[in-house]
Amino acid sequence: MGGAAAGIAVLIGLWLTWQVGWGILLLGAVGLVGGYGYTGEPINYKARGLGVPCVFWLMGILMVAGAYYAVAGEWKYTVMLEAIPVSVLSALLLLSNEIRDIDVDEQQGMQTLTVRWGLQCSLGLYYGLLLICYVTSVLMWYWGKLLTVYWLVVPLLLLPGLLTLLKKELKDRYQLPPKTGLFFLVFGVAYSLALY
Repeated sequence: MGGAAAGIAVLIGLWLTWQVGWGILLLGAVGLVGGYGYTGEPINYKARGLGVPCVFWLMGILMVAGAYYAVAGEWKYTVMLEAIPVSVLSALLLLSNEIRDIDVDEQQGMQTLTVRWGLQCSLGLYYGLLLICYVTSVLMWYWGKLLTVYWLVVPLLLLPGLLTLLKKELKDRYQLPPKTGLFFLVFGVAYSLALY
């Protein structure tokens, strides 16, 4: 199934390369290597504790900037800046999975970032990424990249539920990834509305 999806992505990428230019081919190659390298050997950056930072770049900045490039046919550094909150949330979603699975990953010898750093540091990173998400959004508004920050109040309503989950025992945190995903969805919609 994954091979078929990759094959379809390659065909779409070749068509986009023909339409937009060679930059899309480079983006596609980086995306394919990055997607394979998440768990594929010899790279396997998940097992090396690099999953969270790689997802920040691959599923955040690279994906958003690549989509913009595919549509507009040009690179803009401002698009990469505007992608930072979404990139942070992509990393946060993976981190929530790692926090939930820390015991299993440790038993299987999987050296994820959370296993390497330990639970307390990973929880601190989770809090920090939530904060960075909002700080960068306010900075985007200050620099004139967001029309308003009012929309970003809506996702704040979900934070008490997330913060409560983080304080529970590890076995009771099974809802952390779906709740983080819901926060990502609501924040993403609110952020998009704030952009335009």
